[in-house]
Amino acid sequence: MAACACASGRHAVKAPMLTNAFNWESCAFPREADNAGVDQASVEMRVMVGENGRALDTEVLRDPGFGFAEAARVCAMKASYSPGRDEHGAPTRAMTKRFRVRFERWPPEAERASPTRHRN
Repeated sequence: MAACACASGRHAVKAPMLTNAFNWESCAFPREADNAGVDQASVEMRVMVGENGRALDTEVLRDPGFGFAEAARVCAMKASYSPGRDEHGAPTRAMTKRFRVRFERWPPEAERASPTRHRN
């Protein structure tokens, strides 16, 4: 269970959860990664979620570079979450558990550049 010392003095006993409605595939692929020929990476992060289920802030725990952390942060801030809950079941500001945002460009750069490779 996640715990958060919140401004209200309440502690979250249930961490916020990402709702299923957000399409992570709509996250923009970082231009810096395109320029470097990087086709995949994952960012490990957590999100501070308000009582209303909206993202307030992000914490990147693992940044692979090439602009992926910022791209993941932008997407995470657009997503909606179920809020954390205190010991009485009331919504409270809290941090999500850690999760990964995976980026993958398909087909990879090497296959896009080669006219002899095809994926069926």
